[in-house]
Amino acid sequence: MTICRTTMVLAAIGTLAVLAGAAPMAARPVAAAADQQGTSGGPAAVFTMLDGLVGLPRLSTADVSRLTGVSLSEAADSNQYFKIYRGTAPAGPIAGVELRVVQPGAAASAKDLVILTVAASVTIGVTDLTRRYGQIVDLGVPLPTAPRSAPEYYRYRVGQRIVSFGMTRTAPARATSVVLDLSRR
Repeated sequence: MTICRTTMVLAAIGTLAVLAGAAPMAARPVAAAADQQGTSGGPAAVFTMLDGLVGLPRLSTADVSRLTGVSLSEAADSNQYFKIYRGTAPAGPIAGVELRVVQPGAAASAKDLVILTVAASVTIGVTDLTRRYGQIVDLGVPLPTAPRSAPEYYRYRVGQRIVSFGMTRTAPARATSVVLDLSRR
């Protein structure tokens, strides 16, 4: 009976929120839903964002903003090859988003990218990645001259896309960034 009452109360609260003009939980971005729950969302929230981003046929600021909950604006370092958009998140599973959209005239090998900066409060470890995506497809190791803080990239194939997790090189390794390459491979 307690579970039934709790469910009814939660349903009533959701209905009141919708009547008051709030979007239903399913329509809210993952970051906003995680923040409302008083958590950073953890690895699952980042993986859910990635699922949505991987499913996009092409990148747009509107879609990336909707899926991440981060407003993007054009950065001053956009150029003739890439339009660069950035935004930061005050709370949630990601701290920031960068979107790089290839412009006409760029090299044929250039590709659109989304870079998510993982919030310090979220720990995505190697075990989380292996459980979710299986074995690493490729490992990108920094040059020997790179600073110790430079991440190594664990690359996975997700559908027809490549997702790279920038991992710290100190134990225990954790993701600090996620790079989604929307070109098909």
